[in-house]
Amino acid sequence: QEIGPNGHIAVDRDGPGVGYHVMAARENRGGSQTLAAFERDNWGWIDCLTLARDTTVEIKDLYTGASSNCVKLRLRDEDTSFSRLYLSNHQHVGPFDTLRTEGCYGVRSDHGLMTTGLLASRVSNYRTVAIIPADNRIDLGLTSATYDGDMFGPQSPQLTPWTTPSIQGYLRHSDRHVLTDGDFVAIDNIRYHEADPSVMVLDFRSDFRHNSTFRSDSRIGPESSGVTLSGEAVVTNGSQLETATDINVAGSLTVRTGSSVFVGSQSTLAISDLHMEPGATIVVKGVLEIQDLFGDPDDIRTAGGAVSISHVHELTQATGFAEADYPGGDTARADLEDADTDISLNVYPNPFSTTLFVDITTESSATIDVHVFDVLGRLVAQPVRGESTSAGSFQLAWNPRGLSRATYFVRITAGGRTKVVPVTYAP
Repeated sequence: QEIGPNGHIAVDRDGPGVGYHVMAARENRGGSQTLAAFERDNWGWIDCLTLARDTTVEIKDLYTGASSNCVKLRLRDEDTSFSRLYLSNHQHVGPFDTLRTEGCYGVRSDHGLMTTGLLASRVSNYRTVAIIPADNRIDLGLTSATYDGDMFGPQSPQLTPWTTPSIQGYLRHSDRHVLTDGDFVAIDNIRYHEADPSVMVLDFRSDFRHNSTFRSDSRIGPESSGVTLSGEAVVTNGSQLETATDINVAGSLTVRTGSSVFVGSQSTLAISDLHMEPGATIVVKGVLEIQDLFGDPDDIRTAGGAVSISHVHELTQATGFAEADYPGGDTARADLEDADTDISLNVYPNPFSTTLFVDITTESSATIDVHVFDVLGRLVAQPVRGESTSAGSFQLAWNPRGLSRATYFVRITAGGRTKVVPVTYAP
């Protein structure tokens, strides 16, 4: 069935079902090009949903899903013109896909896209189409079987103003570009549908400055100078948040286990409430100002920078936190180090499969408590409760019961001092 000069409709029998996708071909050129979301939307063959307000969207396969099976949004470019971002669900779209990126028009897929994910493309006012690969490089070719790096999904779950690439498609904003209201839109929490993994789900955020969740490595640079993060900001998924300008966190910032914050030399990061889970780290080359710290000050490391903390809330057995006043970060560390009881600690083996040993050596008598928490902060075991020991060595042999393979956090309190050690249980 002809749809125009040198065009035809082909049946895709390699996809999740039988459907149609459109191929354009030229007689004097080998191969064909699959028409993507932009062309199909521009010609009125499909109706891509325009994202304008906070919403959760399910996106089916571009070629076999419903008529509105892609999304788009309008973006302001660095030169004050506007472009559009298209997101479409590509999977098994046939053996003749030809994709391109700016400055590299010969990049080609000879096998089609063999993985389910969102393909992001940026269309300028001049109708220039550029692919935005999730890992900053085009992986299409004979040696790439799945092209996971090109597609956005659980492994690359975000496009925000501060990820790389950013939602505008830039690897890094230029010096002349300043973000203003309307520029802080984000595509967040890209994931597979729980009941149907061929369907992609995303959350659209119209203003990522509020309740920001950093799931991918992110950098807030000079383009966002003076930005204020409100609500509850979170750094999670093992990602790193780098600050390279002055930032104010008016609400709270939580750094999850395995995640980190790097305060650059040109940055002042002011935080109202900072929550640090065991295993989270902050490195400071610039200035870090904290009103209330919930966590261990020793997890904040200076690299030529300055840290000030008004209040530290230490871990305790009864409530989880107890408040203490300190005039600054350095004094807080000194007070903790000057505790009356000198304690040495050894936790082994790590990882462990059956028994975890905790060796504690004290120079004077002490009361010992040992708690074990999961990654969500829930208490799962309390092997030692208020046991008194004289000067010398104390050993605990802990055998987990009813716990699954995972990382846990062992909190040891002895003589008024507390230490948290992450351990991996691998039965």
